[in-house]
Amino acid sequence: MTQTLRDVKRALKLMRRERWFSILIVGTIALAIGASAVVLSVTDTVILRPLPYPDPDRLVRITVDVSQRNGQLVTVDPSVVDVDSWSSRAQSFARIALWQKTRGITVFVPEPEKASATNVGEGYFDVYGVVPQIGRAITAADRGDTAPPVVLISHEYWQRRFGGNAAVIGQTLRVGDKQATIVGVIPATFFPSNALWLPLRANSLIAAVRGSGVLTVGRLRPKVRRESAAHELTSIALSRGFSQQPQFQVRVRSLLEETSAEYGTTVVLLGVFVFLIILIACVNIAGLLIARGVSREAELAVRVSLGATRTRLVRQLLTEQLVLCALGALGGVIVAGLFLNAFVAMLPMTLPANTTLRLNPRVLAYLAVITTFTGLAFGLPPALTLSGLRGAEMERLKRHRSTPLSRRAAHLIIALEIGLTMMLMAAAGVMIRSFERLVHVDLGFDPTSFVAMDIAPVGPVSTSEVYSRLLDALRPAPGVAAVGATDQLPLAGNSTSSSVRTSQAGDVPVKVRHIVPGYVEAVGMPLLSGRDIRDSDRFGDAISTVLVNAEAARRIFPDTIAIGQRLTYEGHNVEVVGIVGDIRHRGPLRPVDPEVYLPLTPKDFVSTGLGLTIVIRRDRRTPLSDQQLRSVAKAEGPLFVVERIRPGKQIYDELIARHRQRTALIAVMASVALIIAVVGVVSVTSYATAGRGKEIALRMAFGAARHQLLRAAMWDSVAPALIGIMAGLLSALLITRVLRSFLFETAPTDPLSFLTAAITMAIATSIAAWVPSRMAIEAEPAQLLRGE
Repeated sequence: MTQTLRDVKRALKLMRRERWFSILIVGTIALAIGASAVVLSVTDTVILRPLPYPDPDRLVRITVDVSQRNGQLVTVDPSVVDVDSWSSRAQSFARIALWQKTRGITVFVPEPEKASATNVGEGYFDVYGVVPQIGRAITAADRGDTAPPVVLISHEYWQRRFGGNAAVIGQTLRVGDKQATIVGVIPATFFPSNALWLPLRANSLIAAVRGSGVLTVGRLRPKVRRESAAHELTSIALSRGFSQQPQFQVRVRSLLEETSAEYGTTVVLLGVFVFLIILIACVNIAGLLIARGVSREAELAVRVSLGATRTRLVRQLLTEQLVLCALGALGGVIVAGLFLNAFVAMLPMTLPANTTLRLNPRVLAYLAVITTFTGLAFGLPPALTLSGLRGAEMERLKRHRSTPLSRRAAHLIIALEIGLTMMLMAAAGVMIRSFERLVHVDLGFDPTSFVAMDIAPVGPVSTSEVYSRLLDALRPAPGVAAVGATDQLPLAGNSTSSSVRTSQAGDVPVKVRHIVPGYVEAVGMPLLSGRDIRDSDRFGDAISTVLVNAEAARRIFPDTIAIGQRLTYEGHNVEVVGIVGDIRHRGPLRPVDPEVYLPLTPKDFVSTGLGLTIVIRRDRRTPLSDQQLRSVAKAEGPLFVVERIRPGKQIYDELIARHRQRTALIAVMASVALIIAVVGVVSVTSYATAGRGKEIALRMAFGAARHQLLRAAMWDSVAPALIGIMAGLLSALLITRVLRSFLFETAPTDPLSFLTAAITMAIATSIAAWVPSRMAIEAEPAQLLRGE
């Protein structure tokens, strides 16, 4: 132990003496270990432990495959009747439960506000192994039609609205038009984004309908296979006559596997990239150690001549490497802790709702193992080589000849570093090229020119009256250029499929959207011909007019002018009064659909309770803030709640956020690899040129020009770098194929991306080789010889 402590002290002294070398080694290890720790934390959370519940492998989702009239099989969710029957008879399950996510519900506390809510059946929390923090869960008695309304609240809502008071149990909360009694508080780790949990109640008509939006989860009993559980549920449904379809099959799927599969490709890709970064860092460390070892040959030879054994030298050298690696690992933990949240924000995915990302003991154990491995793997070979010095080596050192190994090793190290980095650079170039094409897709409208306002009526009030009053109030407001409303906002992802009929074309599938006059102008759609929808088109016994987009006009009326033509929609004969431009409602990744725009009548509100999004086009000459819009809405009285106000650009940014995050992440990782590679080239070139001081001095003394020496010194590093670039490009042809599913209108072998990455790599390498080479030849020959 005493000898070991001496070795550690000697290693620390050496680090202080060679501080720049130590900073390079520690910084490289910290960067590589920090990146690996972050990605391992993501992998552990998302793939290894995505469901933080007891026995997550027993959690399953239950669906049903049924046949349609055309003979095709479709997958739907079971009905409430199905699940009630399974709960009482199935032996394969410890618990089966229902749940349904709601769009949002109005809560009065005391002012009305919108809160996220989920309707659940009895046993829902038992399925996940979750016990209310205080109070009780939903029971079967709570689902009855005559049962008093009850509600469970989330931990966050409990803290925010009730100050965490335990006396909240038994208090009432007005939810919608009912007073519900608070019976429990859900722990903070269970779906924290959901505020309210309500009993799931289904009337007799909906209860027997499959695919009604009610989802089913279950917990298998120990050692029960999913296949046998599915067979049992199928048999129960068939025996009770619940299935009238020719084909009927229950499917039981693992929630754990579904959650892992959703993010698996992204996390595996991150793991591959981090592995390459670690490999680049290790090559860099090996190069630095070999280069420094050459400069320490004289010191070690003197120790040998004074009686140091080879074992003693190896132990000293390994101690030095392990101290460097230990400090680098400590720096890696600090890097991971500082940048973990920033890294998560860049991830092209949404982590499971109830997971917390942190550096856990397993990740830290990995750090200890990889640090020890790095220290031994890259410290042992130089230690064994240098510790074998004998008298012959002493005579060679006296003649000031550098070892031939150093130059060959330097070339190999530079080629490896550049080749590995080139793979990441090429991948980043392809991703950037793909994202550039994505953001330049013409949507057919400008999302930055409008604002979307979502509202929710409160209480027993006419929905048509609410929207009409608010639209009338917004039109004359300062800063408002146009106002309209629609049931399906562009880029929001929702759409309604239907068909229209004509005598010439028959049935044509289209996307149907309902609008209020002013919407076309508000969203910025060009009116190509005809006229817009008017207020007079909204009233009467039935709709009589319709707008079609250019794509629909081409498909429905290929040989005639669409304006003035009539078509049939759901039994109504409507006249085409205008043609609007094609817009990509579903975003730049999806093609233009044939679309029809119908005027929204008061009957639509009454029959469907339709929720609309109000679209406001800003007048660029007059500023218009969200607060001004809220003030106008508030002035109309407490008939509705403003759920949110979103600029169109925010909606667009959210739509392409995953592509932006994925591109930025790969670009950042490629930049980290480039930095490590450049540092490696600078370091290796510096040590190589330093070892050639006598050669440079003699050549200058015999008349060699400085630019010739500079070119020769640079070429010594640039030549292996060019070989690495070519090898990296060939290897990148394989790695970029993994990115195929992430690319938009870009080939995995895009020539421009590869050429740009190669040029960038060549320029960076040339600069990295030029700096130390220029410093080496700037010295005077006499000064270089004196140093020798």
